[in-house]
Amino acid sequence: MPIIGTTSEPGRLLGDVLTEQSGGAGFALVEELRARTKALRGEDGSPADFGPPGAQLLALVDGLSADQDRLVARAFTAYFHLVNMAE
Repeated sequence: MPIIGTTSEPGRLLGDVLTEQSGGAGFALVEELRARTKALRGEDGSPADFGPPGAQLLALVDGLSADQDRLVARAFTAYFHLVNMAE
């Protein structure tokens, strides 16, 4: 029997930890980046140009502070480690 049944459970747990450790703003930033990136995939997972939404996402990422960069990198790294362990 798997310890964690779906990949949504690690995401929820990570969200809880992010909120506890970095506050609501840290969680909101990571969640915004996750949702915007996921939305870019659409039906064509690798278009040549992601258009205005892609440019907006790049501008958001370019404007992050070093602390925010670290938070986002660590959050996504932790998420993928958790998902791999769950599988």
